[in-house]
Amino acid sequence: MIKAKQKNLRVFEIEIDSKDEFFAYMEKNYILLKEYLLVLRGSVDSEVEEYLRVRAIGFYNASLKPLNKLSSTNIDIEYKNSEESEEVEERGRGDVCFFRTIRSGEEIEENGSVSIFGRVNSGSRIFSKGNISIFGEVDGVVESEGDFMVIQKIGSGHVVFKGEILDNDKIVGGMKKIYLKNEIIIIEDV
Repeated sequence: MIKAKQKNLRVFEIEIDSKDEFFAYMEKNYILLKEYLLVLRGSVDSEVEEYLRVRAIGFYNASLKPLNKLSSTNIDIEYKNSEESEEVEERGRGDVCFFRTIRSGEEIEENGSVSIFGRVNSGSRIFSKGNISIFGEVDGVVESEGDFMVIQKIGSGHVVFKGEILDNDKIVGGMKKIYLKNEIIIIEDV
C-alpha cells in the first residue's frame, strides 16, 4: 500500500560566500527559515551541513548537483528614511480586509491584496500574491509577492517582500511603504 500527500514546498535559495556571514544570517532569521527548504550554493561544507542537521532544517546542496528550473531573482535592497471587530470583508478580485487581530497559529494565504486593521501576533503567518497593508504591530511572519507593502509598526516579526527577508532595523520608526523600483526594493517613510 502506498500513501501519498500533496504538499506545497516553500524554498529559500542561499549563496554562501562566507560561513561566518551564513551562520549569523541563519541565527538572525532562524524562526522564519526553519519552515523552508534551503537550497544552498557556494561554500557548502560539512560544518554548514552539520549546523543545519542539528537544527533540523531541510536543505539541498545545489553545489553538488543543480536543480532544474530553480531561478534566483537577484534583487538588491535599498533602504530610505522617509477598535477591533471579528469582521472579514471581501473587497472584490480576491482582496480581503481583516478588522481584527491575527492570532498565533493562524495562517492566511490569499491571491489578492490583504489589508489588516489590527495586530499580527507572533506565531501567525500572512502570505499574499497581492499587496499587503498592515495597520498594527507585526510580530508574526508577513510575506508579499505584490507590488507594495505598507507596514505601520514592526515588532518581533519578519517581513518578506518578493522573496527577500527585510532587515527589521530598517522598518522601525513609523509607517513604511515597501516597493520595487528598477529591481531594487525601496523602504521609505509614508
